[in-house]
Amino acid sequence: MKIYVDTNIIFGFFRNLLLEKRKGKKFTETSVLKFIKEGKFELYTSVLVKAEIARRLRTEWGSTKEEVEEFWTSLETYINVDVIQTATIGPKIAVITLETPFKNKVSNIMHLLIAEQYDLWFLSVDKEIVQKGKKFYEKVISYHELRKIS
Repeated sequence: MKIYVDTNIIFGFFRNLLLEKRKGKKFTETSVLKFIKEGKFELYTSVLVKAEIARRLRTEWGSTKEEVEEFWTSLETYINVDVIQTATIGPKIAVITLETPFKNKVSNIMHLLIAEQYDLWFLSVDKEIVQKGKKFYEKVISYHELRKIS
């Protein structure tokens, strides 16, 4: 199964790395990350996810550019994830937002469209995008749904 992981699936990895580096807390693997890492999945993410992670680490945690790059490289190795470098966000994004009101960010819909463009399952723990996204792309799955079928 080819899976696109979005920001909310992997952010705990970065948080736990920061806690280890800054507070000496032993690194712990999140249950979500452990499951997808140990599963028989081909994992993908995108530069959009990298940008969202970088923004949060820089603004919320005061991380340096170098620290973000180091942590991102650690993630790529840790879960053996391929990073999608290019994607086209076409007019479908406007169709989706016009047809269905979303409370959360438009970037969630962008993740959905990237997954669709590359024919990947879109894995998210965001209930709104999982629920409403299935109307526009059938390969949307929550972490709990993935656990049930794996």
